[in-house]
Amino acid sequence: MRTPSQSALLHAQASGKARLHGLFGGQGNNKHYFDELRVVWDTYAPSVRDFIESLSSVLHTLSQDERVADQYPHGLDVLRWLRSPESESSESIPDNDYLISAPVSFPLIGLLQLAHAKAVCMSLGVGPESFPHVFSGLAGHSQGVVVAAAVATASDWASFLDASIKAITILFWIGSRCQQVFHQHSVSEEMARELESDGHGKASPMLAVVNIQRRQLEAVIQGLNQGLPSDKHASIALANSISSFVVSGPERTLAALIQTLDAASGGSPRAPARVPYSQRKASPTTRFLPITIPCHCSLLDSALPLIDSDLREICSIPASILRLPVNQLRAESPLDGGDIDDDDGGDANLTPLLVRLITSRPVEWAEMDFTDATHVIDFGPGGTSGAGALTHRNVVGSGVRVIVAQKLDEPESTNTNKSGGLGSLAELLSPGPGSIIRWGPDWARDHRPSLVRTASGLMVGSKLSRLLGLPPIMVAGMTPTTTRPEFVAAIMNAGYHVEFAAGGYHSAGPLRSALFKLRDLIPVGRGITINVIYAAPKAIAWQIPFIRQLRAEGFPVTGLTVGGGVPTPDVATEYITTLGLEHISFKPGSTAAIRQVAEIARKNPSFPVILQWTGGRGGGHHSAEDMYAPLLETYAELRSHDNIVLVAGSGFGCAADVAPFLDGSWNLARGGQLCPMPFDGALLGSRVMTCVEALTSPDAKRAIAAAPGVPDEEWERTYSGPTGGVMSIVSEMGEPIHVIATRGARLWAQLDKMIFSLDRKKRPQALAAHRDYIISRLNADFQRPWFGKRADPNGTACEVSDMTYEQVARRLVELMFVGVVGGRRWIDTSYVGFVAAFLTRTEERFRYVNSPCLEGELKDGQTLEAITSETACRLDPLALLEQVLRECPLVTTTRVMHEDVDYFMQLCRRPGQKPVPFVPALDDNFETWFKKDSLWQSEDTEAVVGGDADRTLILHGPVAARHTCQVDEPVHEVLDGINCGVIDHFMTSSFGGPSHPFEEVLLPLSFPRLNRLNEGDMPDLHLLLMRTGPVAALPWRSALFGSRLVVQGRDLAENPVRNLLDGASSAHVADIQLDSVTLYTEASQTLLRVSKLESIIQVLVFAHVTHGDEPVPLALEFEYRSETPYAPIWEVMQNRNERIGTMYRHLWRNPSTQSPSASPSASPSASPSASPSVSPCMGSFTIDSARVGAFNRAIGYTKAHQLATVPMDFAIVICWAPICGALLQDPIQGDVLNLVHLANEYEVAEGEDERGPGRGSPRLKIGDELQTRAYVKSVTIEDSGKAVQVACEVRRAGPGPDKENALVMTVYSSFLFRGSYTDFSSTFAREVEKRLELNISSETDIAILDSKPWFRLDDKSQLDHLNLTNLTLEFHLETMTRWQSRSTYASLDTTGRAYIRSETGDLTPLGTVNYRGLEHRTNPVLSYLRRRGRIINAQRTQSLRTSGSAEHEFEVRIPSSNEAYSRASGDFNPIHVSPLFARLTNLPGTITHGMYCSAVVRQCVEKYAASRDPDRIRNYKVSFVGMVLPDDALKVSLCHSGMQAGLRVIDITVINKQTGAKVLTGSALVAQPSTTVVFTGQGSQEKGMGQQLYASSPVARSIWDRAEAYFESQFGVSILDIVRNNPKEIKVHFGGVRGRMLRQNYLSMCHYEAAPSETTSATEATTLRRRPIFPTVTPTSTSYTHSSPNGLLFSTQFAQPALTIMELAAFKDMEARGIVNAGSCQFAGHSLGEYAALLSTTGIMLENLLSTVFCRGMTMQDAVERDEHGRSGFAMVAVDPSRVRNGFSESALRKLVGHIQTQTGFFIEIVNLNIRNRQYVCAGDLRALDILQRVCDNLKEKERAEGPADPSKDDDGYLQQTLARLTNNTTTKAVPHQIQLQRGTATVPLVGVDVPFHSSLLRPRMSGFRRALQEGLNLDRVRPQRLVGKYIPNITGAPFALSREYFESVYDITASEPLRHVLDDWDNWTERIHKEREGGHGTVVAAC
Repeated sequence: MRTPSQSALLHAQASGKARLHGLFGGQGNNKHYFDELRVVWDTYAPSVRDFIESLSSVLHTLSQDERVADQYPHGLDVLRWLRSPESESSESIPDNDYLISAPVSFPLIGLLQLAHAKAVCMSLGVGPESFPHVFSGLAGHSQGVVVAAAVATASDWASFLDASIKAITILFWIGSRCQQVFHQHSVSEEMARELESDGHGKASPMLAVVNIQRRQLEAVIQGLNQGLPSDKHASIALANSISSFVVSGPERTLAALIQTLDAASGGSPRAPARVPYSQRKASPTTRFLPITIPCHCSLLDSALPLIDSDLREICSIPASILRLPVNQLRAESPLDGGDIDDDDGGDANLTPLLVRLITSRPVEWAEMDFTDATHVIDFGPGGTSGAGALTHRNVVGSGVRVIVAQKLDEPESTNTNKSGGLGSLAELLSPGPGSIIRWGPDWARDHRPSLVRTASGLMVGSKLSRLLGLPPIMVAGMTPTTTRPEFVAAIMNAGYHVEFAAGGYHSAGPLRSALFKLRDLIPVGRGITINVIYAAPKAIAWQIPFIRQLRAEGFPVTGLTVGGGVPTPDVATEYITTLGLEHISFKPGSTAAIRQVAEIARKNPSFPVILQWTGGRGGGHHSAEDMYAPLLETYAELRSHDNIVLVAGSGFGCAADVAPFLDGSWNLARGGQLCPMPFDGALLGSRVMTCVEALTSPDAKRAIAAAPGVPDEEWERTYSGPTGGVMSIVSEMGEPIHVIATRGARLWAQLDKMIFSLDRKKRPQALAAHRDYIISRLNADFQRPWFGKRADPNGTACEVSDMTYEQVARRLVELMFVGVVGGRRWIDTSYVGFVAAFLTRTEERFRYVNSPCLEGELKDGQTLEAITSETACRLDPLALLEQVLRECPLVTTTRVMHEDVDYFMQLCRRPGQKPVPFVPALDDNFETWFKKDSLWQSEDTEAVVGGDADRTLILHGPVAARHTCQVDEPVHEVLDGINCGVIDHFMTSSFGGPSHPFEEVLLPLSFPRLNRLNEGDMPDLHLLLMRTGPVAALPWRSALFGSRLVVQGRDLAENPVRNLLDGASSAHVADIQLDSVTLYTEASQTLLRVSKLESIIQVLVFAHVTHGDEPVPLALEFEYRSETPYAPIWEVMQNRNERIGTMYRHLWRNPSTQSPSASPSASPSASPSASPSVSPCMGSFTIDSARVGAFNRAIGYTKAHQLATVPMDFAIVICWAPICGALLQDPIQGDVLNLVHLANEYEVAEGEDERGPGRGSPRLKIGDELQTRAYVKSVTIEDSGKAVQVACEVRRAGPGPDKENALVMTVYSSFLFRGSYTDFSSTFAREVEKRLELNISSETDIAILDSKPWFRLDDKSQLDHLNLTNLTLEFHLETMTRWQSRSTYASLDTTGRAYIRSETGDLTPLGTVNYRGLEHRTNPVLSYLRRRGRIINAQRTQSLRTSGSAEHEFEVRIPSSNEAYSRASGDFNPIHVSPLFARLTNLPGTITHGMYCSAVVRQCVEKYAASRDPDRIRNYKVSFVGMVLPDDALKVSLCHSGMQAGLRVIDITVINKQTGAKVLTGSALVAQPSTTVVFTGQGSQEKGMGQQLYASSPVARSIWDRAEAYFESQFGVSILDIVRNNPKEIKVHFGGVRGRMLRQNYLSMCHYEAAPSETTSATEATTLRRRPIFPTVTPTSTSYTHSSPNGLLFSTQFAQPALTIMELAAFKDMEARGIVNAGSCQFAGHSLGEYAALLSTTGIMLENLLSTVFCRGMTMQDAVERDEHGRSGFAMVAVDPSRVRNGFSESALRKLVGHIQTQTGFFIEIVNLNIRNRQYVCAGDLRALDILQRVCDNLKEKERAEGPADPSKDDDGYLQQTLARLTNNTTTKAVPHQIQLQRGTATVPLVGVDVPFHSSLLRPRMSGFRRALQEGLNLDRVRPQRLVGKYIPNITGAPFALSREYFESVYDITASEPLRHVLDDWDNWTERIHKEREGGHGTVVAAC
């Protein structure tokens, strides 16, 4: 057995802290009570077995009494039932119906309670002798009163047994006798089934009725009893709470009661929430109780004499022996039998009273007094649904906790401030004194305000005032009253909280302006709360993101109030977690909405949620709810959430209204719990609308003051009409709204009933029926008049279509541009656009019709300058209208056209525009025209017809109207009066006068109620620092460690010290002194030191992972200002950024390298350094193996590479210190604590390595001595903060002392200082502009350019030598920008050069650009050039069709510590290694370096996209878009998305595998393996070639178009037509001027033939003679016809240029799209393709080359004889020896070709050796080629027939035989032109080729063509150096080189005489070449 000290609760009781009260329940709450008895029997057998056996024996004997034996057909043998297993049949244990019968259940429930009480008390070690000391009283619900009285008489366990016998005996006779006398009127079986199926339970004589008011229930019962005999009456038997009752009566009567209640609650036409509270029908819930007699009513009166007789002699309980109070009621004495007659005149016998308390007297359980208890122990029955639960609902909030002794589970929570519902037995048995005791909530103690002495005087200290630091009197957000910054500022400057209403704003711009104006009008440190309307989703859609943006800027928005509906918990949680606010408020309008707010609070337990309750009596939008009933129902639930702040409002006008809600006494007279229900604040609204600072118009104020108002109980009459000068109408949102009953409001109410209450389909008919009446009322009584108005004297109403354009315009100006002459203004600036748009439409209609400005017709394309502009309309719309009327006279008389009526209606509905101030139509949108945006007019009666305030809607509350009797009171007087009155109330009523010792500190809301902390509670670090130490230090420490926000300048920011404590979980308090606090780690490292030095609080935060591991402190400074309790902590901003920067400079310096230093000589004109005030940072660095190894290990580079490779990423080690040095310069002035690394880019410098040109610069190597130069490229201010881009150049020293340091790489890093910045003086940007091209087509163009003040020609005479009709200028510019504001430049400097670009790309200087502008918004230089020209050389990326699908995906695991990378990289930013600094900057923990992630991802690029060759990565850039934490798993995706300048573009995406969030994006440019572009030769042409590209590519189209223009002008033919249609002939006419020019072109074209001399053979001829290409064209020819039997596309002269054009266009398109880079490619051409290859690498003009190729084609075309049809006897055939037979090789083919030529005499040669043993081309006579095809086919057939031949065996004999046979057939006898070559097994004829190219047959033509080539090509344009290493001639197959060896190899092949002369004079020739190279002359080409 326990001793009392073993129970914590009993220990507290013994010490006087706790007081216990016993409770025993009654009948009807549980039909399974016998199971509870069995549990007690089984669980507490040693303590209660004998006790139960004794009582069971008594009951068994009583049940056999003949007087009542008939009531026990199954007996009453409790012991037998208990001993029978539960699984036995019902024959052993009676069924439930028998057990719940009154004769059985009454005594057995008493037995259960007595046994349970004994068992629990014995477990606690408490005996009956201690009951008076342990229990302060006992209570019994219904029959439980008998057990309570019996227990109260016991003094030991023996007397307890005697008392128990008496108790069960009394209950036995009550149950049996009552059952005997009660004659049940049972319902029918059908009714019984229906009642059960409807959820009412099995019919019985007692019915529980809940969720109904007593007066409502009594009225229903009274009506029901009328007409029924008294023995069938029902009555209220038990009143368990204000809305929970039990009714007793016959079953039939109770069934009828259910039907009556159901009928009364059903059939409501509207949702209950919209029905005024007093008019609502009750919706109770009913349930029959499991009992068989109607207790507590007169129906059992006939049993009383029998029971009295039965008990008179055997059960007397004298009142005098009660040792404890029993059933103490609030207004009565406890049970003492005083009201029972005592015949003996002695000690009163309580037994008769107890009998009557059960049988006939109603129970008023809500009146039971438990005020003397802290804990009520419920001994059953019913467990958590028994009397304890009933009692809990009545006592919650009074400090009483109900413990259900049958509840065995553990306590739900150890939070001492939560009610936790019902307690359990575990709380009773928990050993003390160290165990936690759970207390019931005491609302008066926990929530009643106190008085606090502040620097500004006394303040009422409540949860709201502790949250806000202001008095708990606030002003609600009201549209339009609190939309004005001036009025809101007046309230805030008076020292009170107010909500700024955003509902009056339609876009973010005006709202931003108003809020910033408000910020500048209020004291620094004050937070602004914005009120939004949730029922306006369009507004919410932009307002919430706008608030989020404001908070991100640091703007002092600290609160959000959501009215007009409560969002879902998920939406509200999003607001709470993403907006960065200090508190959020909701205005629920119903009980359900209140509970939704409670759910929001539950989901966000650490965030303050303000619940504002106004009921239905408030001004403006209001609910239909009673002010009090929903509060009484939900108050307990709300107070179970510590983070809910309760504010009551509506109807308040003086301190007498407010004080009852603050002290909680408001509910005491309203039938609720008798414990006070304090509120935390009071809300005012209507009361301040007449204040002098309010912008309510004077007439509206007078109308408010004239409204008398009504008492609270009468306000619902506003629904039916004006009441107290106020009425309720339906707003645009469909919600009721209280307004002053003006004429306008009364019309509104009338239309609500007449029109707006109708179904929308019925409205048009109603509008038509009442049209004239509605229009007349609009014009007479409403603030929005009817728009349509004639120009007659009476201003007759009409439709818009009946008005002229002039009348519409004048009406618009009349209604939108208001005021007196000289002071007129726009109602809203958005109307300017409306009027301007209509006038513009009008002008467009009539400007060109009978306009006096048109004296003559306009020329084609000429227009008049527009009259209307928004600027002119904004300044003076009347003057603009008059001008339009003068210019367009028809406007005056022409009615508005139908389509313009529609346009007018569209203008009325323009998005973003303020709703129009008139009603334009009675259409489907009439309700919107009438109601939308209808509150502002009460503040702007100048915009109302006649300035009549009685037309407007004026918000006001019917109850508050009683107090607004005076106009123009200062708002501070109104609020101070109420606040001071409340203070006086608390001083007198609560503290007895002003001498009370008030609190000295207004502790923040997060400060706990320490007086309720229990033993064993361990406060967290915040609380420990706030509560520990000298009392004098508590104020500043409580403010520093408890405030959510601190003042930073004019903004509010999160308190960094609170965040620091969150990150100090491993710290302990080492020393807390009066003026200091120091925190240490477990390793004794100092983490944090807080010191108060006079008025300054210094906070030092130490970083320990540094260079040399020396601690580096961050110094923050604050001021504690007790005079501003709303913001007691102010951060010292002077030198703040410098203090932070000092720490980071120390951390980011690199002592192992030369410290970066600023370059004082840097000049922005001399370098790309940004601003003269921001200097470059110079440094030096030597790459050593140790640093490289450490870095490679840190980034996980493979072991093989750890020392051998210096990765690209190592550049950040080299550049980090210089970059940070540039970043942290004073002029930039950023908060480094809010610094974010946005992006990083490595760009390898272009260079040439041993593998050729176009390669990147040689990579970094160990031992490199490098110079670094970091400079700031730009500093700009954006919405999210200050953005800074830094570039760092890395240079390697050249090989000699005179060599300039070579650029190796440039690193670009972008940073963002998050926050709001306005120091535009520190901003600048230096931008090298993309090159711009400007085409000059006339002298006028160049004159216009020269007229620009920013352009100057170098030498104007230079223009005399230029073709100004086709001149291309290229501008190389650089712009330096400084900003004055986000949209205005402080200065703008654009400088650079203009060049003439030749066809070859050479640039010749022409002029300079020098522009400097001040305070500009645009750049005139760039605007002009971009408008007139275009951007060139912009790097285009060719996207691939497969873009988007990842080529490679793999996982990267982040290390658990970032320290290794910090040390290896030199980035010692403590947010990566210190949890303390991470929390200081609001991070979830230490975050991984972005550059670490960049490095590991780049390795993936190197591995998967660069074939493990790091040098192929030319550019690598990444953006850090999400945080990466240690141990994160990342998924890296690489995708080859396109090509750029010949480099592969690799897109990079990295996501967090756990969250799916994107953390890094980027791209890399990866060089491909060496690329060679090869151009094909003749024979590959086909009809339509290149035309698809022509249609899709502008670049290709331009090549074709140039060629087309050349062929048209030179030859009169369309090359495009030839390619597209392949005509067989084209006739060129020589008539006219153009024809004569064409004929001359034909005559002038010639070629050269070699003429044999007298002394040389034909093959050695050197004499050349000039021959015309078109010999048939004479000076008198009228035409020439080009023809070809296979089509002109297959004639050589057109095929060759067409192929050249097609190939060149394709290549240029690829180059333009970035697929190839001409600078890094090699070029080769097959045969004809060499011309395209040369054109791609040299400066030859396209037209020049086309002429050459055409000439070549014509020369080749004429090189062979042709018949009359133009057919030649020659062709070319491709041969694949491998397809002839096994072992047939090149030598075999040569032998075969030789045999054919020898035996037939037909010409045939192998002319192209394309692929060894696989592809050769033979040219020759058609007959020879035909024989070749046949022989090859025969050889193949032979192999098929005989099998593979032996390659080593000579088959010369077979060839001879085959040739002999073939030469005897018709082939040798055929005419060559008639032979059609066929495709053979190994041969393919080249279609359209009828000239034996590359054969000896054409050698005589070679010298002539060389001569034509030299004359045709302009060698001055050729740049031979461009050929070096890039051009691969057919003749050598090796890249061209300017070397003797290369020239000798060419000479060996060609025996060229010019080459021989060069080689003979090599030294002199090379010297001359070097001199001429800069000039670009074509000596080399000439030599070749």
